[in-house]
Amino acid sequence: MLLQGNSGLAALLTGDTDAARQAFREELTLCRELVFLLFASEGLAGLAAVSTVRGDDDRAARLLGAAAEHRYGQPKDPVDARLDATFFEPARTRRGADEWDAAAREGSALSFEDAIAYALQEPPA
Repeated sequence: MLLQGNSGLAALLTGDTDAARQAFREELTLCRELVFLLFASEGLAGLAAVSTVRGDDDRAARLLGAAAEHRYGQPKDPVDARLDATFFEPARTRRGADEWDAAAREGSALSFEDAIAYALQEPPA
């Protein structure tokens, strides 16, 4: 999970969104299979950033809301700040703060399993 997350972040920040998407999907798949909660936030936020690049700001807001909910006490770090500045703040501006925040609240209501299913674009359980 750690390797996939780091690979995903490196790919994302160097502009390879396809590789980032695949790495974050693998990270979330492993999180779900192993029921390891701590890496879910990174994978969810990573796929949220990929969604902003692909122009799906509504999905990005939902995924970021889910990522925030499933941080499990982990503090934000400089990578989070970079993702915010590079991907999420511009997307929030494009979408409009009220609509972005509403979508993020919807994402924050997702359970661990449902958040991962949504991120992987699987039907809800």
